[in-house]
Amino acid sequence: MAAETLHARYEIIETAPEADTLPFTVAKARDTAEDRIVTLETLPARRIAGSPIQRAGFLAAVQQAGRLGHPNVVSLYDQGTTEDGDLYVAGEYMRGITLKERIRRIAPFSLAVAADIAVAVAEALEYAHGQAVPHGDLRPHHIVLSPEGQIKVGGFAYSRAAALLAGGPDPLYAAYAAPELGLRAAGTVAADIYALGASLYEMLTGALPPGANGAPGASEPPSPRSLNPGVPPALEGIVQKALQPQPSARYRTAAALLADLRSVREALRTGRSLAWSPVAEKRVPRLPDAGDTAATPPPADPGRTMVGEMPPPAAPELEERDYAPGRAASRALGAIVAVLFVVAVVGIIGLTSYFTRFIAIPNDVVVPNLIGQTYDEARQIADRQHFNLVEKDPDTPHYSAKWPENQIYQQDPPAGRTIKAGKDVTVLRSAGPPLLQVPDLTRMAQDRATSALQEANLPLGTVTEDYSDDVPQGYVISQQPGKHAMVARNTPVNFVVSRGKQPPDVPEDLVVTPGDATTITLTWKAAARADSYTVTRSQDGAATTVAQGLKATQLTDTRLTPATAYTYTVSAVNAGGNSGPSEPVTAETPPSVPAPPVIGPDTPQNAGDNGANVESIPAPPGGAPDNAAPRLRQFTIKFRVPRHPRRDRHVQFEVQDALGLNTPFDEWRPAGSEVDSPVHAFGNRVTFRIFLDGRLMRQQTL
Repeated sequence: MAAETLHARYEIIETAPEADTLPFTVAKARDTAEDRIVTLETLPARRIAGSPIQRAGFLAAVQQAGRLGHPNVVSLYDQGTTEDGDLYVAGEYMRGITLKERIRRIAPFSLAVAADIAVAVAEALEYAHGQAVPHGDLRPHHIVLSPEGQIKVGGFAYSRAAALLAGGPDPLYAAYAAPELGLRAAGTVAADIYALGASLYEMLTGALPPGANGAPGASEPPSPRSLNPGVPPALEGIVQKALQPQPSARYRTAAALLADLRSVREALRTGRSLAWSPVAEKRVPRLPDAGDTAATPPPADPGRTMVGEMPPPAAPELEERDYAPGRAASRALGAIVAVLFVVAVVGIIGLTSYFTRFIAIPNDVVVPNLIGQTYDEARQIADRQHFNLVEKDPDTPHYSAKWPENQIYQQDPPAGRTIKAGKDVTVLRSAGPPLLQVPDLTRMAQDRATSALQEANLPLGTVTEDYSDDVPQGYVISQQPGKHAMVARNTPVNFVVSRGKQPPDVPEDLVVTPGDATTITLTWKAAARADSYTVTRSQDGAATTVAQGLKATQLTDTRLTPATAYTYTVSAVNAGGNSGPSEPVTAETPPSVPAPPVIGPDTPQNAGDNGANVESIPAPPGGAPDNAAPRLRQFTIKFRVPRHPRRDRHVQFEVQDALGLNTPFDEWRPAGSEVDSPVHAFGNRVTFRIFLDGRLMRQQTL
C-alpha cells in the first residue's frame, strides 16, 4: 500500500499517540524533497476554532521559533497549509522519548539526572528568552531525551499559539501553567520559569505539584520533600522559588534559575553541601564545616540567602566595675589576645578549606559507566572523577557493526567497581562498522552525491563525464561500486556525471547540384542522433539561413541569381545542441538564357571500344546552325563498365560546351555495372568524352 503523504512532500512513517500531542497530530515523516527524516506536527482544520488574527499569530510564532538556533532547541525546517486547510510544521527529528514518557516509566529520578535535565531545559530557555521568544507551553511533553544523552526542547512560541487557535489550552496540561497565565494570555518569561519548576517537581516526585494550577492567590508553593525526603534543601528551594504563585516572587530570569541549577549539579558531582536554599526564610545558624566552603556559588537572586550565614555578634554588656583602672587594662589586653587567637584559628580554617577545595583528591573512585560515551566525553569524565583513562591498542582499529565510530564499547574495570584515585580504566574505542553500505548516487546532483559519500564515511573516487539521453546534465548516471553494495572502509566510490544529451554528428557527403539558372539542389548523408537540420547559404560574405527544423536530407534552394556562386553548409540539431556546420560546398548557378531551352529526343549511338558504349547522346531534330543562338540542351550518357578485369573501375564523363569544360560524372564503379547519367549542356555544339581509369574511351560532338 502506498505511504500516506502530506502536501505531496512528506511521507508519513509513524504517528504518535494524540494524548500527549494535542492540539497537534505528530508523526515521524520523510521529507522527500530534502531526503531526511523530520517530525511533522499537523493542526487539523477541524480543530481550528480561532479568528484570522489568531491564525496569523500562529504563523508568526512558527517563524519566531524557526529563527532559534541552539543545541538544546529543536530546529524547524518548514511550515505551510495543506489543500484541506490543515496547518503543519516540519522540524528536526530526534530519536528517543519525551520527558513525560520517561517520568511515567521511572520517576522519581535520581537527583543527578533531574538536575542534568533541568539545566539543559534552563539553557534552552535562557537562549530563547534572550531572543525575546518565550515558550508559553513548556511541559515534559515538549522535552525530548535521546539515547545518546541529548536533551532538546520543542514547541517554542507556536505550541501556545496553536492551543489558543484550537480554542484554548487543554485542561490536562494546566498543571504546568502559571496561575496568572489564564486561557488566552500569551506566554511570558515568568510563566516558563513556573513550568520548569513544575516539571522539576514531577521529575523528583513522580507526581504533579498539588494546586499548581490554582488561583493566583495561593499562599505557599508545594514542597517536593513531602513526597521525596531525599530532595536536598537547595533543590527543594529551587522548585519552590520557581513555583511561587506571584510572578514577582519567582526567579526574575532563566539565567538566575540556571545559575542555581548549575550550582546544585556541581555540588552533586563533587560532594559539596546542598543545605542552602534560594528561598528567603529564617533558619537556625550553624557553623561552617569543611564541606561548606566560601567557594559555594553565591545566590543568583537578591531574594536568596545562605543557611549558615552568621549574624554579627551582639556587643557585650559592660558593667560599671569593669572600669576600674588596673582591671580595665588587664581585661583590654586579654581581649586583644583572644581576638588575635580567634582570627588566627578562623584564618587557618579558611585557608585549609580553600586549598582543600582545589587540591583534595578522593581516595576511592566509583568507576562510572563509559559505554556509549564518545572518547572525548569519557576523558572529561575521567578528569572530573580523578581516574586515568587508557585506550587499549590505540593504533589498531577496532571495528564494530553495533557501535558508531569513536564510541566506547568496552571498559575495564566495569561500571560500579571501586578503585583508588589515579588508577587506570582501560577502554576500547569503536572504529565504526567494518563494512559500509554504498549509498545510491544515481540521479543525484554531483554536489549532493559528494555529500552523500561523506555522510556514509566513504571517500570520493574518480568523477568522469559522459553523455546521456535521459539523465539531466550535472546528475549522476552510474556509480562503481553499485548502490547498496557492502564495501570495506576507505573504498573509493567512482561515478559518472551526465553531460546531457549528446549533440548529433556533423552531416557528411554534402552535394550541391545546380538546376536551372535560379535553383540549386542539396543532398547529404543523414547524421547520427540528428532530430533536424539547418541549411545556411553564404554569398559574398553574407550568410542566410535557408531552412531550419528540416527533417529531410535534401533541399532545393530557389529564387537564386543566375551565374552566381553560392556556398552551402548543413548543421544537425537535437536537444543536446548543434553539431556545427558541415564542410562548405560551393556551386554556381548557370547563366540565364534568352529563350526557353529546346530539348530534342535522344538517338542511340553505339560503340564497342573495350566493352564500352555510349547510348542516347541526343541531337535535336533537324540540328541547329552554328551561328544560331545558344541553347540549353539535355543528354543522357549510358556506359557499361567492362566485365574484365574483375575490379572497380574509375569512370569519368567530360562535357565541353559554350560555358567551358566540366566533369559531371566522376566515380568508381564495379566491373559489369551500368552508368546512366543525365547531363545538361549549353550551346549548339557539345563535345562528350568518356574516360575509363584515366584513358579516353569515347569522344563525340553533337
